[in-house]
Amino acid sequence: MNAIIGFSKILLQPGLSKSKTENYTHIINTSRLQLLSIINDIIDISKIDTNQITINSQLVDVNKLMNELFITYNKLVKPKKLKLDCSLEHPQDNIRLKTDGNRIRQVFCNLLDNAIKYSEKGGIEFGYKLAENYIAFYVKDTGIGIAEEDLEMIFKRFNQVPSKGKKINSGNGLGLSISKALVERLGGIITLDSELGSGSTFTFTLPYVNERKHSVAQSLKTNNNRTNWSNKLILIVEDDINNHAYIEELLSTTSAKIVHAWDGNEAVEQVKKYADISLVLMDIKMPIMDGYNATRVIKKIRPKLPVIAQTAFAQSKDKEYALAAGCDNYISKPAPMNDFLKLIGSYLN
Repeated sequence: MNAIIGFSKILLQPGLSKSKTENYTHIINTSRLQLLSIINDIIDISKIDTNQITINSQLVDVNKLMNELFITYNKLVKPKKLKLDCSLEHPQDNIRLKTDGNRIRQVFCNLLDNAIKYSEKGGIEFGYKLAENYIAFYVKDTGIGIAEEDLEMIFKRFNQVPSKGKKINSGNGLGLSISKALVERLGGIITLDSELGSGSTFTFTLPYVNERKHSVAQSLKTNNNRTNWSNKLILIVEDDINNHAYIEELLSTTSAKIVHAWDGNEAVEQVKKYADISLVLMDIKMPIMDGYNATRVIKKIRPKLPVIAQTAFAQSKDKEYALAAGCDNYISKPAPMNDFLKLIGSYLN
């Protein structure tokens, strides 16, 4: 907050060079993201304490989740010249786990962020291993490690392991506490194996029932054979380029035509421009105009145009708000391919 306030005031001063303006703007933006992370963590802690944390179970494609995390974090390790490895025990199988995919992603992000922060050289490995009735996810790093006397405090709130004289980027000390609570709510346990100077390995296990398996290639082939939307135009309203790319990939087997909007205002303009839009995939949390208001405007223009709300903020009230705004249905991100195409097909076919 100090950085946001301080550099915001400096930016108001006349005569600042372009390089300084860009640098200060970058600092403000970075600080804004850190502040948002702290706020989200505090909200999660509050929900955990009041037993209001939301768990939305659905079938999660484990390999797809792992690959998405690898794509994201492979970019983040490059500035520190760390090597990132993703170990998939069954890369060709459709490993499906009935759980809350967003919460698993949140736990992995906390563990991977920590691994990057506390590793100066070497590499980080993450992945999963299957057992008879559970799946074990893990994150292993070559970082500074944790002394035996500090292991008990690692999952406590607002606690950080002493850095033994080495300066480490600050944090709020909530990530591991939240991760532990989430894993337990999902029916699992989280453990730590670490030695000072020799890195750390976090492992969290979740119940696993061996669902009917298909190869990824066969699943894609099946969808491609049964789905042909070459005469359909779909509007993707999404302000995050990675999420947009993911949705495009899900639709790539359908031959559907796609137009894109980065915010709610642009979505309204696209609906006015393209009278042949068959369906709208509406993100909810967007700048300028959010998905709720955009849907209200679109429904005034084309009342019968199907609008499906999609959001990563899978709270219990989201569906209620989306339907109240005029959305025809709702799906949480990231949606499994089969569920995603089945829902869209119910409106297009």
